[in-house]
Formats: sequence, structure tokens, C-alpha cells
Amino acid sequence: MTQGKVVLMVCGSFSPPTYMHLRMFEIARDHINSSGMETVVGGIMSPVHDAYGKKDLVTANHRIAMLKLALKSSDWIKVSEWETRQSGWTRTRLSLAYHQDALNNYSLYQNNSEGCMSWMPDDILNVNNMNGLDEPDNYQSLNGNPPSPDARGARGARGVAVRLLCGADLLESFATPGLWADDDVGDR
Repeated sequence: MTQGKVVLMVCGSFSPPTYMHLRMFEIARDHINSSGMETVVGGIMSPVHDAYGKKDLVTANHRIAMLKLALKSSDWIKVSEWETRQSGWTRTRLSLAYHQDALNNYSLYQNNSEGCMSWMPDDILNVNNMNGLDEPDNYQSLNGNPPSPDARGARGARGVAVRLLCGADLLESFATPGLWADDDVGDR
């Protein structure tokens, strides 16, 4: 059985980042890897845009700097600045979709001005393949063609699946009427 590759992603204000923001990545990675069905190949922390409107939200450049310092010793969790570079606040589902597409079509995104390569897991970039010990990536993007919908990481399919990690505050927000669109919390 081929193991699917998973990238864990957390979207949030990170104002400031906490130990538990980092710890939940470790807990989730251990759980997923122990299942034997999937392998976590990376983690992404995606801070929200300044326009999110949260009271006392520190500016994005400071939150990004704090995250980079907090992740300095991590060899698998990286910061994506994509949300903070948009023209305004971005819905979580759209951010997940962007990162999913960029991961599974990274050859198409390599030269984008957003600098997306800095947040991509080393396994995807094959920088840890110097000795030929890394397994080959299971998606077909190097030829310039996007993978088929079946190859986008959905439940055992080839590709990399981006999985949203969330804390109790985000889970609690799912119960707030009208806050989340039905399409944003539906099973995919």
C-alpha cells in the first residue's frame, strides 16, 4: 500500500505564537504517522492578513518574525506569508486550496513572485534527496501538466494532501451560526 503524503497547515493570527501552536503539529504528526496510512512530510503556519480585524492584532511583519524565530529549530514546519500578502483577509478554505495547488503543481509556482518556495516542505522540493535516499514524489507535475483531480491527495490518491490543524478556538467557531459557509466546513 502506498502511503499518502500529508502537509499539516494551521491558519491563525499567531499574535503571539504559543508553545501549543507548535506542539499540536507534533501531536498530529505522531498520530497520523502511527496510522501507517499517510506520512506527514511538512507543516505550514499561515498567519492571517492584518485586515482580519482581530482586536490588538500585531502587524503581520512582526507575527511572521515571531513565527520564524519560534520555528528556527524545526526542520519540518515553515511559515507561509501568502495570506499576509493578499489584498485583504482570506477565507481559510481559499488559503488551503492555494497551498494544496502550489504543493501539487510546484513546478508551475516556482517562479511566482510570492516566494512560495520558502514554505514548501523539503521532501516536496527534494532538497533532502542528495544521497538518493528519499522516495520519489508520487504526483505528476514535473512535466508542467497539473495532476488530475484524482491525483490531488484526496483520501489515498496520489499527491500531497493539505490537512487543516486547528485548536479549540477554531473548532468552537464552527458552531457559531453564519460564521462559516457550509462549503467551508463540509467534508471534502
